[in-house]
Amino acid sequence: MKGMNFDLHVHTNISSCSKLELGDILRYARAFGLDGVCITDHQTMEIRHHLREGIQEDGLCVIFGMEYSTQDGDFLIFGPVEDISPTLSAEEMLALVDKCGGLAIAAHPFRSNRPVREHIIRQGRCLAIESINGRNTALKTSVPSDGIRNTNSHRPAAVMHTHLRNWEGSVPALIFLSGPVLI
Repeated sequence: MKGMNFDLHVHTNISSCSKLELGDILRYARAFGLDGVCITDHQTMEIRHHLREGIQEDGLCVIFGMEYSTQDGDFLIFGPVEDISPTLSAEEMLALVDKCGGLAIAAHPFRSNRPVREHIIRQGRCLAIESINGRNTALKTSVPSDGIRNTNSHRPAAVMHTHLRNWEGSVPALIFLSGPVLI
């Protein structure tokens, strides 16, 4: 089965830390030949008010998620979680995501500031671990290269940079249309 190239971790200017406009993200994704992109703004799924989720007219797939921050690390979460309380612990949030049929990915778990706690990863609470993150140094991504690789883009110059530098062939991709499917 042919793999699909997705960037699962991109922030729009809805997130205060990002300068990227939605239109630029979509243009860059298309220009670099991605099959899809996941918009994962910090603590919100506000993007759903600006674009239709799913396959766009040109075939690009856009999936909505959110980067959820906790004291025990950050997570990319997908599913019907747009109204999730912003104050949950990692354990509470992961249980709620699981209960509603969603899924979670440990985001930048190897950073020195607020990494995803090892016990959460060892418990298998996340679908995947982001092993390469375009905003991290090589030391922070010194894990097996067969994990999820994302740009974690915040600025136009960074969009899809990781794809060009690190990706060869297909990568694990996540499709969330009628339900979570790992391909």
